[in-house]
Amino acid sequence: AALSPSPHAPAPPLQLARDAAHVTWAVLSLLKLSQIWGEEMHKYSQPIRQYIGKPWHGKGVLQGSAAGTLLVCAFYSLLWFFGVGVIVPENALVPGTLLHACGVGVLVGFTEELLFRGVMQKEFEVDFKAKSGGGGRGKKGAKSASWKAKVALGLVFAASHLSKEAFVGLVALSLCLSEAKRRFGGSLSYAMGLHASLVASNMVFNLGQAYVQVAPAPRWLVGSAAHGPHSGLIGVGLLLALLATLRASPTLQPNGKQSRANKRRK
Repeated sequence: AALSPSPHAPAPPLQLARDAAHVTWAVLSLLKLSQIWGEEMHKYSQPIRQYIGKPWHGKGVLQGSAAGTLLVCAFYSLLWFFGVGVIVPENALVPGTLLHACGVGVLVGFTEELLFRGVMQKEFEVDFKAKSGGGGRGKKGAKSASWKAKVALGLVFAASHLSKEAFVGLVALSLCLSEAKRRFGGSLSYAMGLHASLVASNMVFNLGQAYVQVAPAPRWLVGSAAHGPHSGLIGVGLLLALLATLRASPTLQPNGKQSRANKRRK
């Protein structure tokens, strides 16, 4: 144990600079490719705004961040409750760990949501609407195309992470994020906040060692620490509960209010 590196040991400055350069290049490349695709294929005047959605809901970001943090805390609290591991609060409060986790979370949340829920989901929706006759069957056809797009995107999203163990959980997460986009009228504000907080919170518990497993447990039940709530029956159950909550939530209009259809349904 004395030979193991500290989980809070800072990375070498040269490595940090190199990583920052690579990340910056990747983000700028994604933004440029998204812009070119939107301009050439759909003739958008402002492709990035079209993909991210407007208006931007600051409240949605906060709600998504809170939901993701609570979900991860609930996951590790359940593992503690069942005696699988212990929670070490002081490890979660290390400034370096928090800063690193938040930075990675924001980066992953922004880039993956722009790519998957922004660009790819819109493309799937266009394709499925075209296959259903251009949406000629009215609202039912549009809803069917939208749901097919969400499922197809979930499968692609899960497969892109190259994890058999977390595949089902990642599909459930993708459906949650797509429903979050629908909930806020096409804006990715809630989805980005949710995605970022899930990644950041899990890093604090896992890499920051705020959670330490002390007893063996079946992987099908608790998953693995590397994937957090994206794997195992407990984590998938929490994601499905979040999905049900989002699906039951009304869609907000651009002014932040519920649509008339949702009010009549109530």
